[in-house]
Amino acid sequence: MLLWIDAFESLALFGIFALLFYSVTTETALVKRELARKRSTATENSIMKDVFETSSECEDPEESASTPPQAAFQAVPERSTPSSESTGIVKPSFTKRFVYFGLFVGNIALLDFFAEVFRFFNWRVFGRLTMFTNIIMGGLLFPIWLLCLAWQLPGATVRFETVEHGARVLLEKRAK
Repeated sequence: MLLWIDAFESLALFGIFALLFYSVTTETALVKRELARKRSTATENSIMKDVFETSSECEDPEESASTPPQAAFQAVPERSTPSSESTGIVKPSFTKRFVYFGLFVGNIALLDFFAEVFRFFNWRVFGRLTMFTNIIMGGLLFPIWLLCLAWQLPGATVRFETVEHGARVLLEKRAK
């Protein structure tokens, strides 16, 4: 019975590390996609601003009547590279190095799972492999990963609280 508990523990650790890897990599892709969308929107807005400004300089009064007032462009950002502060984009929660290290530890856990299961076929070989992976994983890699997590968790918490506060403010503005 203890053999299956150890096997499930290794499989669960692999699942946690794989989900964390997937979550952070898709979060990074979403941040990049949002930044590209904001840059293209800012570029389109500045192009439209330039078009309307040049059309207001023309002599035809009918054409100048179709231009919007200058107040419509007050919220349009200038042509500059948007930073995370000006666009409201939040940086990824964890670093790539941390996530890839977690994926490595997860693969060691998956190897441990297979070694636990294959102990039924060859107890001596896979028992040694299981002992080796348990020592490496439980005594070295997993504690290092936990220390790295403890080091990065306060920054990730602040980022999520900032996003939550921003969403709450937006909801309050819409409710008014």
